[in-house]
Formats: sequence, structure tokens, C-alpha cells
Amino acid sequence: MKKKENNHTIPEGHPDRKKLMKAFELRNNWDIRSCSSARDGEGHYINQGYKYWDHQPMEKYKLYRKIEELNRETIEYEFRIWFLKDYEIEYDYDRAWQASFSFGAYKKKKDEK
Repeated sequence: MKKKENNHTIPEGHPDRKKLMKAFELRNNWDIRSCSSARDGEGHYINQGYKYWDHQPMEKYKLYRKIEELNRETIEYEFRIWFLKDYEIEYDYDRAWQASFSFGAYKKKKDEK
């Protein structure tokens, strides 16, 4: 039985990571953060400000569309969205978290390039 690949990260400096950064107008590598999911393994997430994905369907559509377009341009990796997380604030306004989306970077199959 083949072992399931759990590392879906993309190395810093990789040309496909640079395309991802350009598409989302990110200036620094640390804007692409590490995350893990019991189901999906190691991946990344990117903060997206003050969004409520279910209440802003057009923003959700634009995100999926942007990833789809980006995947047509990438050389080695395909990005797949795992989860969308809404902007969140604690009940006592002590802390807040920006909306984000998490994703994995999967190696493209030879015929997908």
C-alpha cells in the first residue's frame, strides 16, 4: 500500500510560490503561513482581512477563480483550497483573527502541465 503524502507545502523561492505571492499581492514569504490539518496534512494559509465568506459570495467566487487561473500558470504545483475561515473576534474584544483560506500545494501530474 502506498503511503499517503501529507506534506503539501511549497518551498520558499520556488517559482510557483512567487506566482502565488504576486497573485495575492504578498510582499513577504511570511505572509504565506504554515498550517496543518488532520485530514489533509501540512499546508499553508493566507490572511484575507475582514471577510465573512458566506455573506460575501462574490469574494468567495473571486478567490476560487483566482486559484483556478493561478493553477493554469504554475509549472510544478497545483493549489487546492482546503478551508475558508471568517473574520473572528473574541466575545470580550480581547483578540481578533483575520479571515483566511488554507490550502495545499500538490505536485502536478506530468500530463497536467
